[in-house]
Amino acid sequence: MLVSFSVSRSIQSVTTLPSESSPIFFAHISYTAIVKKPMDLSTIQAKLDAGHYASRQDFVEDVRLIISNCFLYNDPGTEVYRAGQLFEGVFHKGELTL
Repeated sequence: MLVSFSVSRSIQSVTTLPSESSPIFFAHISYTAIVKKPMDLSTIQAKLDAGHYASRQDFVEDVRLIISNCFLYNDPGTEVYRAGQLFEGVFHKGELTL
């Protein structure tokens, strides 16, 4: 499946979780206080691998959730927010051909 392959390539570099002493760990705590329904590419990949998505729309909703969470948590103008905007644009273009 083309979607599965594309998502797999996007998340290949994610290999470890942050330790409790890492600044990323503390950022995660604040993230879960702000974002009530987290979603990430590795979860989407696991759902694809398990055949969890009953429809294209279910997949699209999870990707849109990643994007909306990005905008909710990150301040406009920051690098991460801008990356979310870029991802949103690329996904929207691809969504039209799914």
